[in-house]
Amino acid sequence: MGYCMHMEDCDFHIDLVHKQAALEAIRALGEGPRGISWVDSDRLKEARTLEEAFGEWRWALEVDEFGSVIGIQFEGEKIGDDEMLFKAVVEFVRNGSYIHMIGEDGMHWKWCFIGGKVEADDL
Repeated sequence: MGYCMHMEDCDFHIDLVHKQAALEAIRALGEGPRGISWVDSDRLKEARTLEEAFGEWRWALEVDEFGSVIGIQFEGEKIGDDEMLFKAVVEFVRNGSYIHMIGEDGMHWKWCFIGGKVEADDL
């Protein structure tokens, strides 16, 4: 079972200068003692790019011609430990970024990246 969700909208950015640090922060999550929902920890630890690491979490990154992240798209079906991912990279995500989601029951929320924190705000 699980709770299905899909992405409605986003404004999500990680500048090129922060991509390597964000990658290391995500890869470190694979070292933890507990499993991560929908994530293969071994493949996560072996990710060579930020795009690969996010892909293990079922998120695809859109990158501009300079290598900066300018968008994100959810490629999964059900919610997992996504907030754990976002908390790991929050310091590298451009302030004011957000990801607007809709759940299977019509609930709307945004993961908002503000002031070095990420919060899921109901809409």
